[in-house]
Amino acid sequence: MAEALVALGGNIGDVRDTLDRAIAAFCDGEKVRLLARSSDYRTPPWGVEDQPPFVNLCIAVETSLAPRALLTRAKAVERALGRDRSKERRWGPRPVDIDLIASCWRRSRKSRRSG
Repeated sequence: MAEALVALGGNIGDVRDTLDRAIAAFCDGEKVRLLARSSDYRTPPWGVEDQPPFVNLCIAVETSLAPRALLTRAKAVERALGRDRSKERRWGPRPVDIDLIASCWRRSRKSRRSG
């Protein structure tokens, strides 16, 4: 199992509800298990300032997924919650953004012996 820190944020619609739904979809309790959740933080937009402030938070998870699979899962959750990157401007408003910000993937003793 690996541990990862994941940042979530958004600034369109009912952001706190969207973030709650994003965490529930991302953390299925099987392949991705929620370990901890930060408080929500309201932050001003950066880059493009003519938009609502963001609500941001971080979660710590334990996962059996490889890094690329975890990123794929994050992007699938974003799409399911209405994010369409093809129609966005860089640093613009979005319903949800999920970023993998830190991780620690360790090989188990068993996999080291057999590999």
